[in-house]
Amino acid sequence: QRWSPCLVKVNLGAFHCGVEVLDDEWFFAWGEGEYSGVVWNEPKCHQVHIFRETVCMGESPLSQGEIRMVVTQFMDTWIASSYHPVSKNCVNFAEELLLALRVPTPFPRWVRGAMDVGNSCCLRPLATCSWYLVRKWYDWNAERMWEARVREAPHLSTSAALRG
Repeated sequence: QRWSPCLVKVNLGAFHCGVEVLDDEWFFAWGEGEYSGVVWNEPKCHQVHIFRETVCMGESPLSQGEIRMVVTQFMDTWIASSYHPVSKNCVNFAEELLLALRVPTPFPRWVRGAMDVGNSCCLRPLATCSWYLVRKWYDWNAERMWEARVREAPHLSTSAALRG
């Protein structure tokens, strides 16, 4: 957090980003499965990220029903396992959702800072490789946690867990 103001000044801010619409804050998050990565929570109350500021983008000309249809379409197409830290993330999601909602204010460039740098031809392979390693570590760690649970409760097995 101490570095954030300095990084923003040189357009290298790294931010979590969501869109507040119809009294909920919508964002895109990574997950292992082929389910929707579109998630919502109460505005400014993300469980992990610290709220920084609200940027008013104006009102959508769409009706509430049309807005719900847009959000539903995004829920169907933004799959959790397709997340990538520099090319398909919460910032990309917010920018595309705002375009689909046809808000009058353009998406602020400063929000994209670190993501745009990470998407450069020099850094994208490094970001992709790092993301691959993070996902492998997550998989490995999840397996170790499951093995520890089974050791603690030997009556559990994969088949028993799948039936339950």
